[in-house]
Amino acid sequence: MAIIDPTSQLDNSRFIEALNTCGSAYSEQHRVAMYRALLESTLLVPVNRARMGDGGEIDFLVKRNPETGEALLMTFVDAEAMAIYVPAEIPCIGVPATELLKRFCHAPSLTMYVCTTDSHLPISQAEMQKLADGQIPPPQLQGTPSTTTTPTRFEFQALEEPLPPQLYEQLQAALSRHAAVAAVYILKTCEEGSASEFAIGLIFDPLPEMQQGRPIADEIAGIVKPFLPDGEPLVVFPLSAQDGFARQLAETMPACYRRSE
Repeated sequence: MAIIDPTSQLDNSRFIEALNTCGSAYSEQHRVAMYRALLESTLLVPVNRARMGDGGEIDFLVKRNPETGEALLMTFVDAEAMAIYVPAEIPCIGVPATELLKRFCHAPSLTMYVCTTDSHLPISQAEMQKLADGQIPPPQLQGTPSTTTTPTRFEFQALEEPLPPQLYEQLQAALSRHAAVAAVYILKTCEEGSASEFAIGLIFDPLPEMQQGRPIADEIAGIVKPFLPDGEPLVVFPLSAQDGFARQLAETMPACYRRSE
């Protein structure tokens, strides 16, 4: 496997542009261009150990859903995107996307995520197998494609129970100090074949630099977490207001907070 120094400057601008284009103006041509750009990309991958000098096997950091057994491999287009989701003390390596796809395309029940600073692309096992062979996978959506950046079935779900008024009060007080936050959504997300999990859609306008945005995300997650059932995982999605996911949230979900204009 070709390993690349993660401190070197990665240029995945072609894939990022194609992903954004596919999210805002979905078409078959844009979808194909996105996958072709992905195959030319080099991605950052968190690792448990990277025994580079002794010929040992690289221990990639794979998250597993305890309810479904599904494995999640998180990859990132650059260090800024990785810093949003992964603690700074966890090391990473740079690996060509084609190498990752060949390595994991037959891993049981694994989904690969390619993350940018404001969106992400899930790649199912069937899609990985096609891409590992240099082929473009067929569309996974049924009916009219949504404006999200993902070609797989990914749903936002409203909460089954209303949130307590105290949570809204705490969010209002905290967010009054953060003018860049345009809206907050608390919901459940579900990708086909996976259990749903609680999520926060944290919508920025404008999207701040990672160093400013991450503390805000941590603060909001700290406020929300105590109001959720014990042991439930919570994912935070920091999004630009112009992102396809953010627009879908605005159209389909009630906001827990919305900035006064």
